[in-house]
Amino acid sequence: MKWFSLFTLTILAYVRINNVKNIQFTLPYIQQTIYPVSSNIEAVQSNHEGTNVREYHNSSTSARDKDKESSEISKLGEINTTIFANSNNGHSDKASCWRHCPQRINKIYFEHGWAGLGDRHTVIHNLAQIAGYLCAVLELPPPSISLNPSHNNGKNISRNIQWQDFRNLTFKADKSQVISLNPSFEDGFEDWRKVPVYGQDKHKNWFHIISDGPDMLNDYKKLQEFSWRQKDNATNGFIWEIHKSLYKSNLFEHLLPEPSKKIKRSTEYKAKMRPFLRTYHHFHPQVKRNWGCLYTNDDDIEPSSMNLLRKRLKRRVRRYSPDDSIYGFFHIRRGDAIEDCDTSLEVLQDFMECSLNGTEIVGKPITFLMGSDEKDDTYRQNVIDLANNFSHVSMLDADKLTRQVIREAVSNGLVNEKIENNFYVYELQKVLRREFNFSSIFLDKHRSNCPECVPLIEQYAWK
Repeated sequence: MKWFSLFTLTILAYVRINNVKNIQFTLPYIQQTIYPVSSNIEAVQSNHEGTNVREYHNSSTSARDKDKESSEISKLGEINTTIFANSNNGHSDKASCWRHCPQRINKIYFEHGWAGLGDRHTVIHNLAQIAGYLCAVLELPPPSISLNPSHNNGKNISRNIQWQDFRNLTFKADKSQVISLNPSFEDGFEDWRKVPVYGQDKHKNWFHIISDGPDMLNDYKKLQEFSWRQKDNATNGFIWEIHKSLYKSNLFEHLLPEPSKKIKRSTEYKAKMRPFLRTYHHFHPQVKRNWGCLYTNDDDIEPSSMNLLRKRLKRRVRRYSPDDSIYGFFHIRRGDAIEDCDTSLEVLQDFMECSLNGTEIVGKPITFLMGSDEKDDTYRQNVIDLANNFSHVSMLDADKLTRQVIREAVSNGLVNEKIENNFYVYELQKVLRREFNFSSIFLDKHRSNCPECVPLIEQYAWK
C-alpha cells in the first residue's frame, strides 16, 4: 500500500498548491448507501426486555428497489453539493458546525415533576442542543406544570405564561424557535404526566421511544441513526419522550457517540456536528470547553419585554445608589436551605466584617444588591441595616426594586399581570449579577456555597 499512500499524498499536495476545488475520488470498495425511512425504523428495532425503553415502530415496509435507493442517493448528493459549494467544512455556514436540517418534524418531549426555573433552563438548554443536531424541536409542558409552586409562595403560576416569556431560545441555523409554537397538544390539555403522552391517532407511523429509566444513551443512539436516515421530505418523524431526570441518566457519562460507519460515509456527517452539552462539561471539567457544537443563539435569548424591564431596573438601582458605586450581588438562600447554611443575623454580620475587611482602601462606595427567598420583611431590613456598620457600604433590596418595576409595567399595560411571579422576578433580576457585567463582586450564602468569609480585597480586581 506504500505506492497508494504516496499517490494520495501527491494528489493532496497538488490540490493544496493549485487550490483545486470539488475534486472527487471514487474508490471501488467503498459503497455509499442511504436508507429509506421505513428501513430505518426496522433497523433500530430491537427487544428491550427488562429495560426502561418502550418503542412504537412503523411496521409498514416501503419498496426498496434500486430505483428508489438511487433516487435517495441522488437527493443526498444534491444536498451535499449545495452545502459544499458554500463552505469548506460541510456546513451551511463557513464558520458554523451545525448540521443542515431540511425540516424539523421530529419531537423531543421532557417531563419529570416539579423543579426550579434554573434547573429547567439547564434541561432545556441541553435538550435544545440535541434537538438542533437531530433536526427536532422541543415540546414541553407549560411552566405552570413544571415550575415548583414552593418557589412562588405555594402558588402555581398562570397557565398563560409560556417558556418564551422567560427566554426566547432559537436555533442559530435558521432562527426558528427551539420550543415549538405549534405543539401537538390542544388548548386545555391536562395529561402532561401521562406515559405515553402522545397518542397513536396523530402519530401512527412515527418512531416512538419512551425513556423512563437511566439508560438514555442507548435511546439517543437509535434516534441519531434514525435522524440521519430520514428523507428530506419525510412526513413521519420520531418522538422521544423523556420521563426521567436528565442528570441521573447516563447521557453525560461520556462524549455523545458518533453514528454508524454507514452514516458517516454516506451523509454529510462531521464529528464537530455533535451537540455541546453544558452539563457534560460540568461533570467533566477536564474536557476542552470548546468541544461540541452549540446550536442555539445563547447571546440573543432575551424577550423584548424582559429587555425593556431590565433597562428600567438598572436605572432604578443607579438612582438609589451613591455615584460611582462598585456593585455587588449578595445572595442569601433561606427556605429549603435554612438548615444547611446558617444565615442568622449574627453569622451574616461576622461574614460581612470578614469579607469586607480592607475594601475601604479602594476609595469608592460599594453598593450591595440583596436577593433572597426570605419572606420576613423584618429579617430583610435587618440584613440591609448591616451595611450601616461600614462607612463605604450600602445595601438595596433587589427583590423589592424588581417587583416595583414589574408592577409599574403591569399598571402601564406594558406586560401581562400574570407575569408578576417569583420566577419572573428571578429571571429579570439576573441582569444585576456578574454574568451581565453589572455587579463586579458576588457574595453567596447557600446550601452548596456557605463560606464563613470571602476576602473580597484578595479575590477581585478592583478598578
